[in-house]
Amino acid sequence: MTAGDLVEFDLRDGGDMRLADAPRLVMHDSHPTLSSDLKRAGVRLGVLPEAAPRAVNTSHSANVIPLREARVAAYA
Repeated sequence: MTAGDLVEFDLRDGGDMRLADAPRLVMHDSHPTLSSDLKRAGVRLGVLPEAAPRAVNTSHSANVIPLREARVAAYA
C-alpha cells in the first residue's frame, strides 16, 4: 500500500482511542493527491502549521494520528 491507495480496515473504539486493524487494499492509486490536498487545506484553515515537505514514509510502518487532529482534518 502506498499514499493515494484506497484502503478499508476494521475499527475498534477504545474510549478515547480508535484502533484500526487488518488494512485491506480496495483500489490502488485512487486518490493520489489526497494527502497533499488535505495538508494544504489544513494550512489554509489555520489548523496546521506551514511546514517544509517531508519525505514519504517508505518503511510501510503505521502512522499514528491523535484523534483531535483526525477530527479537525475530517472537516477540511
